[in-house]
Amino acid sequence: MLSRILDFILYSNIWIGASAAALYLYTKYLFTEILFFDLVGLFVFLTCIWLYSLHRYIGLSKVNSEDLENRFYKIRLLQKPIIYLAITAFVVSILLVFSLSWKQVLVLSVPGILSLLYVLPVLKYNQRLRDINYIKIFVIALVWAGLTVLLPLVACQDCMSYNFQSLIFVERFVFIFAITLPFDIRDLEVDKRNKVKTISALIGKQGTWLLSFLLLSISSFIFYFLFRQEQIGTSILLIHLTTNILTLICIWIAFWQQHDWYYTGLLDGTMFLPLIFLCLYFWV
Repeated sequence: MLSRILDFILYSNIWIGASAAALYLYTKYLFTEILFFDLVGLFVFLTCIWLYSLHRYIGLSKVNSEDLENRFYKIRLLQKPIIYLAITAFVVSILLVFSLSWKQVLVLSVPGILSLLYVLPVLKYNQRLRDINYIKIFVIALVWAGLTVLLPLVACQDCMSYNFQSLIFVERFVFIFAITLPFDIRDLEVDKRNKVKTISALIGKQGTWLLSFLLLSISSFIFYFLFRQEQIGTSILLIHLTTNILTLICIWIAFWQQHDWYYTGLLDGTMFLPLIFLCLYFWV
């Protein structure tokens, strides 16, 4: 029973939606020093649910029977409740659009269009953006950076400097890039059969590990630089150094584990860490 519940949380995209909302809330705190859940956070949560569900649904139709790995089998078993939840999330997210400002809608347009092109086979030869060689990981990192950095930035009335905002965007991009790389290792066989070339396939497992290490080092350096410039405090610096160390450990584990829970659960779960550590800082 616990296994089925966990499968539903992971494969219905509740987990990834919650992680997106957590990053949004944390970034909003970075810009405003105010931590509270709002309707925009709910919109981010629900939108990720139905977008990822649509992606999984279309992805299943492109997977041959010999490609039915464990996660695809579980998704098929949970297909009906996943669809019902996705439809509900879509309807509520559409209603929530009317609570957004025109600036927020404008900011959402670019990552929104990229997300739909990533999911829907509307390009030449019925391709999606993710089917184009080497590009999918860049699209994912760009969309997540836009969603979790630019969206909270719009609502900020008295934000930090442009330099601070730009560096936070770059940091988020490289962080998402780093935790997405191992997913290409997991999907090597599927991508190979679909004739999609990826960075991880090009540089191998060891190269992917080194690239993830480099990217998380860049992420850490950005926050150290902001600390030296007195744009963040010691607590924020420690939150991100700890997050990046734990994330690097999780990436290492994922490279040597085949179970999809390590990817969909553990790696995606690293996006919760900054908010969790921030809450612990307030409560302890």
